[in-house]
Amino acid sequence: MIIFLHGSDSYRRQKKEKHIVSKYLEKFAGFSFKRFDFKEKDNQEDFFSFKYFSGSQSLFETSKLCVIKNPFESDSQKDFKKIIEANFKNDNFIIIISHPSLPPKSFSFLLSPSVKSEKIDLLKDDSWRKFILEESLNLNLSFDEPSLKIISETFSGDSWGLVSELEKLSLIHQKIDASLLRKIGLSKNYDFFYLLKNLSEKEIGKRLSALELLFIQKEDPGKILNSLAYQNGTKKSKLAKADLDVKSGRLEYEEALLQLVL
Repeated sequence: MIIFLHGSDSYRRQKKEKHIVSKYLEKFAGFSFKRFDFKEKDNQEDFFSFKYFSGSQSLFETSKLCVIKNPFESDSQKDFKKIIEANFKNDNFIIIISHPSLPPKSFSFLLSPSVKSEKIDLLKDDSWRKFILEESLNLNLSFDEPSLKIISETFSGDSWGLVSELEKLSLIHQKIDASLLRKIGLSKNYDFFYLLKNLSEKEIGKRLSALELLFIQKEDPGKILNSLAYQNGTKKSKLAKADLDVKSGRLEYEEALLQLVL
């Protein structure tokens, strides 16, 4: 059986691919599963691995499943085509092909009724808004109308960027409004001084989340520690101890910062 996923939304395409794989692996025992990427430097080696996988059969395997990325990059297109065509009706060998666009002319049969194909393009308008709300629900996030409009327009069509931003937001707040998005300067990275201020929050969860985001953004730990000296709410005694621990070599900057926010 051939499943052809194509379209420009790589995040949702990958999500669909993972969903299909997990469903098959849950449903059937004795499944053999492999991934292949024909865009690797030595794509011939990956292709021959795929060719061997497609032809092999173990006594302990009832079915096989594989995912192929960059399928049309292989130097052995004719052989690849033969394997695909030979397995149209083979329910014991599921081949998932993932590609960002329509197939080349020689592989147009992937769009025929004998192939399960799905187009996954970038979302727009109501579909994009619905996607944002679904992803937000998975992270226990809620938006008011103004904030939903801001995040929708900022990441328009960028599913990867949107999901990354939602994951970061979930570390510090559950209820999102426009004023919060303005404070953090809604961008790929949060405002340094906004996160620095959160290191002095009363709730330990907020302090740890802010520190995690600073590390994720690869902010200089030395800069963070030094900047805290000018931050209201930071206990000077704890800050002095952290500074001494670093200078004496007892702790690294990251370790000292973690002790400081605990």
